[in-house]
Amino acid sequence: MSIQLPEYDYEVIPGWFIQDEPATETTELHTGFGLLDTSEHGWQKIKDFLAQVNGDNRVPGTIHKLFFLGRHGQGWHNVAENEYGTEAWDSYWSKLDGNGNYTWGPDPVLTPLGVEQVKLINQMWRSEVPKGIPIPDVMWISPFRRALMTCAITFNGWLYPDGAEPGMEIASSRARIAVEDIHEDSGVHTCDLRSPKSVLHEEFPWLLFENGFAEEDPLWTPDHRETGPEHDIRSRRALAKFFVAEGTYISVTSHSGTMASIFRVLGHQPYPVGPGGVVPVLVKATQTRPPRPAPAPESAV
Repeated sequence: MSIQLPEYDYEVIPGWFIQDEPATETTELHTGFGLLDTSEHGWQKIKDFLAQVNGDNRVPGTIHKLFFLGRHGQGWHNVAENEYGTEAWDSYWSKLDGNGNYTWGPDPVLTPLGVEQVKLINQMWRSEVPKGIPIPDVMWISPFRRALMTCAITFNGWLYPDGAEPGMEIASSRARIAVEDIHEDSGVHTCDLRSPKSVLHEEFPWLLFENGFAEEDPLWTPDHRETGPEHDIRSRRALAKFFVAEGTYISVTSHSGTMASIFRVLGHQPYPVGPGGVVPVLVKATQTRPPRPAPAPESAV
């Protein structure tokens, strides 16, 4: 018998990162991922806080987790939208696979600039390791090639531990899982039609897939572009999965539209994230409904 996910209310715990501050309005990559306490004990204070609120004195029905929400680096669809403008992109070019010079659909890869953008994130992770940044317990990833490439480059040294710096090989065996619910706004745009599961498995052999992951993209349609409220339903379901699963320190690699949706569901202020950007968010989830058995399917008559 299948089990429905519990339902949660979410609350961002402010005071830890500059991205939580109302006056913060920039897509620039903040040093130390925006950690406000730049002392040598800054990351340790977060660890201590989470150990306290998730420990023996935890408020019943609550759980706290630290998310590292990352956007993929520049993809070829981003190049096209910048070249043609958003209006022309949405009305015409996004429905094509390319322009004869480069291809953006389906499921485009990172551009060379996108790769370099993500390498900067890798270097920031490496610089924060000696300062005590918590290494993610699990890496949840959008099943698009640009997001999967981003995760692989971001955590180079975790996914590929050979030659890793001291301390970085710790998470080499931690789960890297593709999750359908965190892929980009779906429909119409060819760049937002993912590759088949078998292709992704061949291209990213380190990748695990969530239970029930379909061979073909079940969300994309050629005639309907997913709305914000529709995407928020997916984001709320994804967050419930992340809170049900084990792990306190969570990496989520996705897209600008997905991050905007997650911010809405969490109650985080809107925050523009540039290609390759990462925004840590400390989140409290309060369970409002426990999981319960799904209704049995009706018998065919």
